[in-house]
Amino acid sequence: MKELNGRERLLRSFNKQPVDRIPVSPFIYNNFVRNFYNDTGADIIQGTVDVYKYFGFDLMHRNINIRYDESVLDSSKWRVKVKERKEGDTTNITTVIRTPERELVQTVQYRKISRYQEVKAVTEWFIKDIDDFKQFLKYQPPVPALKFPELERAKKIIGDSGITAPWISGVFNYVADYRKLDDLLMDAVLEPELYKEMMEYFLQRIKAHIRYVLKEGVDVLSYAGNIASGTMVGPDFFRKNVMEYEKQLIGFIQSKGTHVLYHNCGDARNMIEVYNELGIHAFESITEPPYADNDLKDAVTRFDEHITLIGNLDQVTFLKEATPEEVKAKVKEKLEIVGGRKGFILGTTDFIDENTPYENLFAMVEAVVNR
Repeated sequence: MKELNGRERLLRSFNKQPVDRIPVSPFIYNNFVRNFYNDTGADIIQGTVDVYKYFGFDLMHRNINIRYDESVLDSSKWRVKVKERKEGDTTNITTVIRTPERELVQTVQYRKISRYQEVKAVTEWFIKDIDDFKQFLKYQPPVPALKFPELERAKKIIGDSGITAPWISGVFNYVADYRKLDDLLMDAVLEPELYKEMMEYFLQRIKAHIRYVLKEGVDVLSYAGNIASGTMVGPDFFRKNVMEYEKQLIGFIQSKGTHVLYHNCGDARNMIEVYNELGIHAFESITEPPYADNDLKDAVTRFDEHITLIGNLDQVTFLKEATPEEVKAKVKEKLEIVGGRKGFILGTTDFIDENTPYENLFAMVEAVVNR
């Protein structure tokens, strides 16, 4: 087979078609790009392309912002105010929505854990009771027409070197940003009508948003499904309370010609048969102990062949501590396990730490190219 470019190699892998070699596409996040340039203000769209090219990786560009926030919906009955408060390395962003009946408040906390990386978590949720949810039903404006300049620019820069794969939240992940997870899980059991109404309402909101993304054109959507994991909910709860909503959204996306890459970087071993039923085109990241309970050989055996698998090199400790020769040996081991399975992309179990030795990243590619 002739040598393929990055775009051809990745798309053929998603389509389970023959490729000239297995793609190598670890998850490069903003922190790594900023560290690469030693610049907190680095151009993330261009920089991500440059980083993948520098190491010889196959470019799956995930650092493209296609989200929108509540502030774009401000209207006479849905007044939105955003406040920011900084304390050292912590920033709290509080969004207050005023309706004719009450205030809805959400706080998201961002904490800087290195010069180039920060983590975030919701610490206060909009929906604290059923009356809060009713405000969304009564007063939330419809999703407006949306434009995605970052996506448009990224596609021009990427060209044939790779594919676009920005992030979206799956339905359960999305609702968990509006309703505290403990309450959301209990709603499914104790308040099933409220739970169902929330899931259906926000499913339609996500579809209204994603419709504009699909219209703009995108190759893959990296689909966050990590909260409803094997240990958090398990297969029975998932099938009863989550499956129908995720299947609707996944089916909607893939009916438009865009692949869904379902992301669960946590425990998933007892969920494989569930994921086979979702209709997804691809799954990541098959994280192994001690960070999750997965096993590559088991995954290759149990995942349906129509699902492309992505993973599963440990970037938490192994890639940071191993020698290049050890990396090459580990890659060889992984590829021997995968064997002749169509649709495998060598990647990591999550985004690469900014302090990962460059020689180990080069070794990932060398192990595949020189195989």
